[in-house]
Amino acid sequence: MRILANTNTLLLFVPLAAVLSAWIGLAWLEPFPDSALQLLTLAPFLIFGLGAAVAAYFKVSNPVLQFALLLFTQIVLARTETMPPIVAVETIGVLQILVPLNFAVLGVLEDRGLLTYDGFVRLFAVAVQGVLAVSAVLIAPGLVDDILALTILPLPLPMTQPALLAAAIGIGVAILAFRRKGTPLEAGTVVATVALLLAFTRPASSAGATFLICVAGAILAIAVLQNGYRLAFLDELTALPGRRALQMELKRISGPCAIAMLDVDFFKKFNDTYGHDVGDQALRLVAKCLRQVGGGGRPFRYGGEEFTVLFPGMSAQEAVPVLEDLRALVESTPFQLRAPDRPKRASAARRRRGSGTRSRNLHLT
Repeated sequence: MRILANTNTLLLFVPLAAVLSAWIGLAWLEPFPDSALQLLTLAPFLIFGLGAAVAAYFKVSNPVLQFALLLFTQIVLARTETMPPIVAVETIGVLQILVPLNFAVLGVLEDRGLLTYDGFVRLFAVAVQGVLAVSAVLIAPGLVDDILALTILPLPLPMTQPALLAAAIGIGVAILAFRRKGTPLEAGTVVATVALLLAFTRPASSAGATFLICVAGAILAIAVLQNGYRLAFLDELTALPGRRALQMELKRISGPCAIAMLDVDFFKKFNDTYGHDVGDQALRLVAKCLRQVGGGGRPFRYGGEEFTVLFPGMSAQEAVPVLEDLRALVESTPFQLRAPDRPKRASAARRRRGSGTRSRNLHLT
């Protein structure tokens, strides 16, 4: 799965590098010219509105709520100049605690649609937090001050320590979700949460804060587009490009090209014998081998147990030795079938050594 690991690394670290570059670049961008300031007043509405529309088009609801949170944050921060100083400080402090946590949690939850029971519950939960936060700032400012003044480490920091703790928890939760699922949406949530944290280190109503919040929204919008592409062109089970991607690739190819069609031998019998879950694991193993094909071959999942490999610029005769190596690789790669009562966790398996239950290796062809 080395290729998948590299792809996931790029999903996370390329936008993260862009965010850090934008944050460092603020030293040269500020003060913004008047034309840029006018654009920044409109940019949040354009970016978040378009991002939410794209998310709704692809039927992913959690990013819609994340865009709403970003817009709400930007509107509140821009209004802090008109608030009494004490209220402004407490409002910013509460935002710094609640927004990163909610942002990350929304990125972790399974997407079940916006106009559904789960969608309304999430929207209601966010709204209730907002009402409680406003009530606390207006009715019990002393309590809010006490919370914001909590000190964990005696260090000079650009934000309150509860806010930094909330941001760390939010980023940690998002990273764990990314490690588990590995989709662009989780990567976008991680990076957008980091951008949001960096925005909170700037003066609340400054152009720099607005700029970084817009960067967070742009990163999330790009993640939504990447996820849409992934759903449309990548096979969910094997993570290989799917049949639609193959059709697009065939339209682009010019000149000679060898096309190999492959399928797993007796796969229906394999599924009937061992079950569909084991069959899915077997297909993933075959896909892992296909990624190692030589000769510049490009593997695709055609459907079911069928796969396709394209060899642009290669004749059929030239492709045969490469395919023979691939066939031998699949046949020589053992597929481990667990015994029915064998524990899934390695630690439990070690404790039960000698119990007589063993896994056995199968070989696919």
